[in-house]
Amino acid sequence: MRIAARTMLAFILSILGGHAVVEVLAQWMLGREEYVTLFVLPVLVAVVVTVIFMLARLANDPPAVVALLAKGLLALLLIGFVALMLLMLIDGGPETLRSDGDILVGLFLPAAIVVLIQWWMFGGGRREPRPLRFGRGAA
Repeated sequence: MRIAARTMLAFILSILGGHAVVEVLAQWMLGREEYVTLFVLPVLVAVVVTVIFMLARLANDPPAVVALLAKGLLALLLIGFVALMLLMLIDGGPETLRSDGDILVGLFLPAAIVVLIQWWMFGGGRREPRPLRFGRGAA
């Protein structure tokens, strides 16, 4: 029951975090019609990442596997962001990147926030509590 509750909480918090980032970016960049598609992205990413991290919890060493998967997902997001940025720069020049670069940030930043929140909730950002020590070895 505890794992199911943590999974649902991670799912809900990551969607809320992703939507908050999209909302802030849309307000900051004076969002156009294209931003409507960005509001769906955190939900899709949260579903995929939740399933991946739930499967990682079945491994022998879940915190290590979750950390490895989170770092891998963040690396893939960064590689995709840089690749799309370079493609926009090569294809349309700096003016295209200046005009449409905010959409790229809106694509990848909420996805990274979703991955980071899921990583934190599934144990990547927290430590296991130390057992209480009593007696002579306590000091």
